[in-house]
Amino acid sequence: MRLFLSSSRLGERAGSLLALLGSGTRAAIIENGHDLLAPAERAAFEADRPDPAADLAALGIHSSPLDLRHYFDDPNSLRARLRGFDLVWVGGGNVFVLRHA
Repeated sequence: MRLFLSSSRLGERAGSLLALLGSGTRAAIIENGHDLLAPAERAAFEADRPDPAADLAALGIHSSPLDLRHYFDDPNSLRARLRGFDLVWVGGGNVFVLRHA
């Protein structure tokens, strides 16, 4: 496992992320750290922050959202789904909620 950790978007080292990926171009975006927000709060938060999909697209990485709530009772399907990605981008939020998801 290789990790690219950044506290603010891609930071100044996007080239390092590309080096880790090699020829990989498929990313899952997981935003379940915000699941406890009320729908209106979550929509406002998402409208006010930079879009990780756009940041990744600028690097030639194609992304898809992956909502962990769809896999609560089906970890095998989640494992299979994750195998289809070269990168998993996990957004911030409440780490305890994210861990539960």
